[in-house]
Amino acid sequence: MTLHEQYPDARQFLESVRTSRAAAMRCARQARELRSQVENITAPLNSSPVSNGSKDVHGDARLAALTDLQDRLIAASNDWLRRVKDAEDFVDRIGNVEYRILLQLRYIDCNRWDDVQRIMERFGLYYSNRQMFRLHGNALQEARRLWNEESEEG
Repeated sequence: MTLHEQYPDARQFLESVRTSRAAAMRCARQARELRSQVENITAPLNSSPVSNGSKDVHGDARLAALTDLQDRLIAASNDWLRRVKDAEDFVDRIGNVEYRILLQLRYIDCNRWDDVQRIMERFGLYYSNRQMFRLHGNALQEARRLWNEESEEG
């Protein structure tokens, strides 16, 4: 399935990058928390011999959960990286430099609006909040135009 079949609109596609990043970050946070729990369980086990040969069922379950979570993290990270590459390739085809910068900062780099505005000022692009949102609307219109044009070609 192509990107244009998967996402009927450019904005939905660009938002999927932000959503994918959030999923990858959530998995990473969960993995860190679970890894910490597993380390707290396994440290005492490794330092003292196990008497009576019993197994730590809870520790084993947490280790298995950590392995599953790490697999999810790898899948989520791979999904996010693929979407970032696809989004960067798409945004790079937009003709207007300011539109490209804004869409990159907002959707691919996942910045908040005030951060987008501050970063754009470093490029010498000064916009009020109102102008920033108008520029964003124009950038999305251009992205939609390109998206629809590419959908018709493909």
